Amino acid sequence: MGLRHACHVQLERQGYDEEVGMAKITMGYNLLSKYVVHINNVSYSQEQLDTYRLLYDIIKDRKYFVITTNADGQFFKGSFDQDKVFAMQGSYGKYQCQHGCNDIIYDNEEIIGKMLQRFNEESLEIREEDIPICPECGELLCPNLRIDHCFVEVNHMHNKGDYVEFISASEGRFSFWSLV
Repeated sequence: MGLRHACHVQLERQGYDEEVGMAKITMGYNLLSKYVVHINNVSYSQEQLDTYRLLYDIIKDRKYFVITTNADGQFFKGSFDQDKVFAMQGSYGKYQCQHGCNDIIYDNEEIIGKMLQRFNEESLEIREEDIPICPECGELLCPNLRIDHCFVEVNHMHNKGDYVEFISASEGRFSFWSLV
């Protein structure tokens, strides 16, 4: 499979209708260059939003457990106990092999930072030597998001049992999710 086809497949999996979107797909990376900027903004540039701080203030002195389908990492940026957050949809802040050849996920802050440091804003290209490659199989790395059957979920499921136990122990009690 050629790089262009791999690019198209990856974008299609993530719901992009057009092949190139806001920036051209470079020969250097399989996602939109603007998507790398988006990952940086969501995962690293943006502080925890006020809504999450306010929610924490409401529940901090209670027994709680958070289940979230957001992949923006907001629950991990503040005071929430990370062992009490079940984030089953993945994270923009992690990469995985695009083919899911293994169960390894990689923090991508350094990778994203390097790509943006050398990002060519005029051509919207990321340098080929900055392409994140799976060290296991040599394929491209992509965001660790639940978008298809290749999603590496094992790292997000470590506290699923704790969540199920919390729900079972809370049976018959009023919960915040009952409000929404």
